[in-house]
Formats: sequence, C-alpha cells, structure tokens
Amino acid sequence: MLPINYIGGLVIFGAILHHLIDQACKVVEATFNIDPKAKKKTLEDVGKYWRNFKTFMTKELVYKYKDTFPSLLENPPPAYMEWIDPKDWKDSIGKK
Repeated sequence: MLPINYIGGLVIFGAILHHLIDQACKVVEATFNIDPKAKKKTLEDVGKYWRNFKTFMTKELVYKYKDTFPSLLENPPPAYMEWIDPKDWKDSIGKK
C-alpha cells in the first residue's frame, strides 16, 4: 500500500520515497511480466497514473465536498477503504 499523504523534510521524504519506489517496483515486477529494458518506462507510467489518481481524488472528492459535506471526508470513500489507510487519508485531507 502506498501512502497518499506527504511527509515534510526533504531528507526523510527522499529516503521514504526511494523505499516506496523500490517496494512498488517489486510489486509491479511480481504482478506483471516486465522486460527489464522496459522497467524505466513502466515505472514512469505508474508514477504518472498515481499522480493522476491523486489529482482526481483531490478535485472530485476533497474540493467538491470540503465545504458542503465535510463529514464525508472523515474517512476514505468506501470504494477505496480497502487500500487507503485512514490515518494517511486524514493527514492528506488536512493539508488540502
């Protein structure tokens, strides 16, 4: 599970980011048969889709309901609860 929240401090963030990238890379490689030559492009695409997903969550959920129904944002949406940690969700939403 990749956290959706941001961690302050460039040194800490960089170390955690590299750890998460390695972890995500292992999951992708274990799940899909990826040619080592295509590894860089695959990881770039995964990163792009991850950023797009976080942008979608922010635009379509956070900004849409932040002022009108803030109680809906107390926990991750039911469709995403299985893989978004509630603590990460609250930390991320609090910064928006």
